[in-house]
Amino acid sequence: MASVCGPSYTVPSSVCCTKDQLETLRDKTQQAAPLIASCPACHNNFRTFYCDFTCSPDQSTFLDIVTIQNTTNGKQAVKEVDYLVSDEFRQGFYDSCKSVQFGATNGFAMDLIGGGAKDANGFLKYMGDLRPGLGSPFQISFPEVKETGYNRKPLGCADEGLNARCACADCPSTCPTLPYVAPPSGTGCRVGAVSCLTFSLLIIYSVCIVLGLLFFSWKQAIRHRQRKYERLALTDPPLSPSASGPQNGLDGLVGHGGDDSGSGPSGSIHFRLGRGASLLDPMDHLQPKQNKINAALRRFFYRLGLFCAKRPMETFAMASIVIALLNIGWKYFAVETDPVRLWVSPSSEAATQKHFFDDTFGPFYRTEQVFISATNGDTPVTYDTLDWWLKVESEISDLKSSSGVGLKDICFAPTGDACVVQSVSAWLGEDMKQWGENWQTRVTDCAGRPGECLPPFGQPIDPKLVLGGAKGDWLDAKALVITWVVNNYNDDRAKPAEEWETVLKDYLGGLKRDGVKIDYSTGVSLEEELNKSTNTDVKIVVLSYLVMFLYVSLTLGGGLPTSVISSITSYIYNRFLRLLSLAGLVSRSSVEASAPPPDFSVIPTILSVNSKFSLGLFGIIIVLVAVSSSVGLFSLLGVRVTLIIAEVIPFLVLAVGVDNVFILVHELDRQNALHALPDRDEADSNHEEPPAMLAPEERVARAVARMGPSILLSSVTETVAFALGALVPMPAVRNFAIYAAGSVFLGAVMQVTVFVSAMAVDLRRAEVSYLSRFAQTS
Repeated sequence: MASVCGPSYTVPSSVCCTKDQLETLRDKTQQAAPLIASCPACHNNFRTFYCDFTCSPDQSTFLDIVTIQNTTNGKQAVKEVDYLVSDEFRQGFYDSCKSVQFGATNGFAMDLIGGGAKDANGFLKYMGDLRPGLGSPFQISFPEVKETGYNRKPLGCADEGLNARCACADCPSTCPTLPYVAPPSGTGCRVGAVSCLTFSLLIIYSVCIVLGLLFFSWKQAIRHRQRKYERLALTDPPLSPSASGPQNGLDGLVGHGGDDSGSGPSGSIHFRLGRGASLLDPMDHLQPKQNKINAALRRFFYRLGLFCAKRPMETFAMASIVIALLNIGWKYFAVETDPVRLWVSPSSEAATQKHFFDDTFGPFYRTEQVFISATNGDTPVTYDTLDWWLKVESEISDLKSSSGVGLKDICFAPTGDACVVQSVSAWLGEDMKQWGENWQTRVTDCAGRPGECLPPFGQPIDPKLVLGGAKGDWLDAKALVITWVVNNYNDDRAKPAEEWETVLKDYLGGLKRDGVKIDYSTGVSLEEELNKSTNTDVKIVVLSYLVMFLYVSLTLGGGLPTSVISSITSYIYNRFLRLLSLAGLVSRSSVEASAPPPDFSVIPTILSVNSKFSLGLFGIIIVLVAVSSSVGLFSLLGVRVTLIIAEVIPFLVLAVGVDNVFILVHELDRQNALHALPDRDEADSNHEEPPAMLAPEERVARAVARMGPSILLSSVTETVAFALGALVPMPAVRNFAIYAAGSVFLGAVMQVTVFVSAMAVDLRRAEVSYLSRFAQTS
């Protein structure tokens, strides 16, 4: 009796009940316990109220039997009784329960145990009415009397002690209140209509704005004077560099080392050419103003480019070793698909509290939901649809995984045997035939009074949770909502639930019915959809890389020389005129003398020389290797890959990497145009001897020296920008920033080293083929 009636109940020395009656009382009070257990005062008052009614030795002082009835076995039983409760306990009982909230319905427990009563009399009347479920098995009336033998003191929700005091959410009187703070008195310091503080801030802001405008105007005036001076300097004729000047690469890249200050500003080559002269004159040593940092960077990249161009095999070997070491981290590769760990920082307050909750009470439940709606927009609450769904729900209850796991093995069952399933089946059972034409009345009654239609797990179901979109009429609901609640764990104990959820997902995926739309969600749906999306995007990523590869390969190529194109065009034009003359459309005199046809056999050789197909492929491979190495490095460091990384970073690094490839190749073409051997036909037409060309390694080094600082500064800026994103506490953003920074940095490093060696090898190949063709045609 002490366990049934609770810790606040004092068990009398003698009782007026049997053990069977106590067991029945225990079963009935357990149905209401989940609704009011959050408030000890309400829960203990509830148990005391019914324990006194059932077992008190003083029943004769507050109970009057009004009507009796005969049972099926011929015994007499109570049909109606008056319970004489004092006004103090009546009101105290109601006050302790009226504000208790019930999370499952997002409402109040009073809506279920008291029918939404607004006063104490309505509360007791609802509990005493003859009604199945949370009602009484016989009629209990509560007449108001002045004197009664029931003088028990109720517990208040604000009373001290563990058996009474309730939380603020369930008992507003326990909520702390802020002390009253009187409004400030007096007018205070004011300047006109504004306070002194506001006036001071306005003065400070105005002064700051005026000073900022003055500073900006001063800087603009100085800049205007500098531009005016340089424009005047460009009017002097520039001096040509001495032919006997230095010819090594470093001098040409960083300017003359001699002192030309003696000639004065107007006589200095650098001053006489003015800003932008290097764009007019291809000779780098005529560049006017050399920045020390830029000069140092160009000197460094010249040496780096010269080393990589002269020793490509050593560069490839060292790069291969570093790449292989970085890719060892793929052994620890892991994809993060848990939404909580993706978007919530582990150190955040929410994550800390959730971790504490999971460790103390276990993780929150897994939910499986199905949404049934009509395809034509009507209500699915029809006899045929409900009859079909009750059969489907019965089949779902019998589903088994390959290892034999069923719903009863994994479901949340608060009463020990009945799974929590929120569905209209809780009101209609497993067969619609038992209700016949009264099924609509049954649905309406249960939706209006859910406490009278308890499901097997013993808790009332809020109609809004199973009938969606109903606007006042439950039979006109736009959707049926079915929810299964499954136990959840943070370890391997969750695998059986995942197996059954997979079976359920496959079953629902094949479920069809004419006129019915079926939507569903299981505990594994989110992760599977994310993985499926990633697998689909792999084709897009591969296709994008193929398209970019073709574009780079075709764009980097030099095509056919102008002389060959002109010869082919003239030949085709003459052949066309000859056909017209044979047809009599033009006179034979207008047809030029037949010229020898061009040698088409040299076209494949020329294309093979000018094509940069393999170089473009190598540039794409470098981008892929950079992404792969970044993934390996950070996987080794324990940074998990997210789906955003897998889908976005390849495109990002591809765009940046291809840009650097174009910059380097086009600058190399410019160096070739300045310092390489010209075409034989052009040399013959100009009657000039071919100038001495620079070595391929020297041209590659100059190209890297000119473009290296730009690549370095842009890559460092992008890397730092992404690295700053690692400061964001959100894991998805932080991991993306880390992988992006690593990919961009590794890509830039390989482009100024490995790709430079590849350019040198490709340039030697092209020039060897070109010289071979040049020798054959000479």
